[in-house]
Amino acid sequence: MKIKLILTIALLVLAFTNQGLAQVLVTRNILDYNLLGGGARARGMGGAFIGVSDDPSAASWNPAGLTQLDKYQMGATLYFINPSLKYTTTYSDSDFPNSLKQNKASISFGSVIIPFKLYQKEVVGSVLYNRSSDIYDKRTYNFPGERRIDNFGVYIAGEDSVRIGDKEDEITGGLDIVNLSLGTKVYKDLSLGVGLNIYTGSYEYNSNQQIRFTWNPAFDTLITYHPFIKGTYSGVNFTLGALYKYRDFRIGAIVKTPFKLQEKDDVQFLKDVIINGVTITNPDAISSRPVFPVEYKQKWEIPLTVGFGASYRIKGLTLAGDLELRNFSQTKLQYPLRWSDPNSPTATMDLDWNSLTQFRIGGEYVYQNKYGAIPIRAGFRNDPRVFSDLKDVDMEFVDYDPQAGAKLMNSADVISIVNQTNGSKVTGNTFSLGTGIGWSQIKLDFTFEYSRYNTKMAGTILGKSFDIDKIEKKDSRFLVNFTGFF
Repeated sequence: MKIKLILTIALLVLAFTNQGLAQVLVTRNILDYNLLGGGARARGMGGAFIGVSDDPSAASWNPAGLTQLDKYQMGATLYFINPSLKYTTTYSDSDFPNSLKQNKASISFGSVIIPFKLYQKEVVGSVLYNRSSDIYDKRTYNFPGERRIDNFGVYIAGEDSVRIGDKEDEITGGLDIVNLSLGTKVYKDLSLGVGLNIYTGSYEYNSNQQIRFTWNPAFDTLITYHPFIKGTYSGVNFTLGALYKYRDFRIGAIVKTPFKLQEKDDVQFLKDVIINGVTITNPDAISSRPVFPVEYKQKWEIPLTVGFGASYRIKGLTLAGDLELRNFSQTKLQYPLRWSDPNSPTATMDLDWNSLTQFRIGGEYVYQNKYGAIPIRAGFRNDPRVFSDLKDVDMEFVDYDPQAGAKLMNSADVISIVNQTNGSKVTGNTFSLGTGIGWSQIKLDFTFEYSRYNTKMAGTILGKSFDIDKIEKKDSRFLVNFTGFF
């Protein structure tokens, strides 16, 4: 029965995290590796801000832009998101229709700008927090009722009857960045900046599913599986930026150094067991214990990021465009060979991810009137994904450790993707609109973003075929930003 449960988890996880075998059973994070800066104004311009970077969000885009800020100021962004997802998967002779709709609110950005002098040179410092990637997922998987299987997950008529209940999953959290930056002019209109990025954040995963066994008329055994995972992130890298101004034209460039993003998970596969007999009229849990509590660690090699941006200003109109390149095709994952053993030797695998090339364009027009400065913004960016459509995957459990040269004690601890054929690259698009109002010491900005992408996959798990023809992901976001000058 354990194999049947893990097989089911593997199918559902793989459908949405085509990121390598080490994550199949343990983590289900759905990070967006297009790590963007913060601020409602910048996002309202589609994120085309490397060549602008002239507000409290500057250090999250291009720290060289800090030199344009000569006043003490602060900014904060309140973030609302309404994700939705639809899909239908065929697993052997069963269909699993599903959809996701959820609402979430959080503070996604905060920044303080501090101008000062260092050895008689004008320097601008910034301390900011930015949620660079959200993790959110909540689903109910509809399972067929009664099945007859043996211990290896193979349907056999006349064997033990098993009734599988619906499976409920929820995961929430995010990847955050704390940034410390400095910017200064080095020659006339040429500015340079440097930022230290400290990656942090966490997520929690909860699941619940009931499986009922009937071995004979006198006995009825009910097991409730509810695995729990608490994950935390850590990592450090630097952002180097440059900005050059020539009249109304600005050009900027940034480099983000490569680093290893570590995920540390506290994994607990919990289960409750209830047994009913003819002599028991009020069922009670006779056993409640953790199964495989482990501490699991894995590391991604996040590659070098190079970005370029330009902007042109004429009167109250600003037009901007960015291009960012991330070489994720060379990314490797370091993970324990056995996910249930914290002392297991580590292994490294190529993730076969796609490199990400993102372009962003946007504009802002500021209308001045007696009530204040009212901006109108619009933007667009593509949202490429590190994964591809999965044309064919063949997954099975293995019981041999090639490093140890011996069989493992528990073959269900290791999953092997023995064959994987990728299809087309997955990419999406994001459109944004924004406005606001500004006075001498206060600015309010509002932005709406709409994102969408589709993917699909097919293959077999332990000889059982599945086909997910279309997974449609949509996100609606609303950002409210406050900026104060002092």
